[in-house]
Amino acid sequence: MKPTPVHIALVNPEHAAEVLEFFKMNTANSPYILRTVRDPFPTVEEERKILTGFTEQPNSNMWIARQEGNIVGMLGCHGSQRYKLRHEPTVGISVHPDLRGHGIGKQLLAAAMNWFAASPHLLRIQCEVLTVNTASLRLFERAGFLREGLRRHATYQPDGELLDAVVLAVVKETPQRIDGI
Repeated sequence: MKPTPVHIALVNPEHAAEVLEFFKMNTANSPYILRTVRDPFPTVEEERKILTGFTEQPNSNMWIARQEGNIVGMLGCHGSQRYKLRHEPTVGISVHPDLRGHGIGKQLLAAAMNWFAASPHLLRIQCEVLTVNTASLRLFERAGFLREGLRRHATYQPDGELLDAVVLAVVKETPQRIDGI
């Protein structure tokens, strides 16, 4: 049986309701997402504004993965508005629990890395991954991310457990002066 193809696309504000529903579902079904169901979620209108920010900022972008018309994964690169940090977006990735290990994360990360490589104003791209999330650590390391450090007791889990997180990054080898972003 041939697997159903996955289509990667840039997000736009009209996807707000779908993105929010996917995020709520994945939050309830993944111990690796930093938000919990106890945390407040944005409204659809607030999510639309968040997605507008991703589409309007030169150091931010977001992709969704669709399979049979449904969102099955998403990856966001969030760039800081702080002048001194505008060159380093932070990656967050989420894949439907039933579809992990099927290459969706790899496809999303490839789209992000192509965008990063083509963006001269971005000099590094980084992420934080919980040490217990070995699949995500492998995904990022296979994409060229190097471990930069460990954040001890980085997240507090609902059951009271404290988990460590690894900071990983890709840094462009030829730093350049950047102005105007």
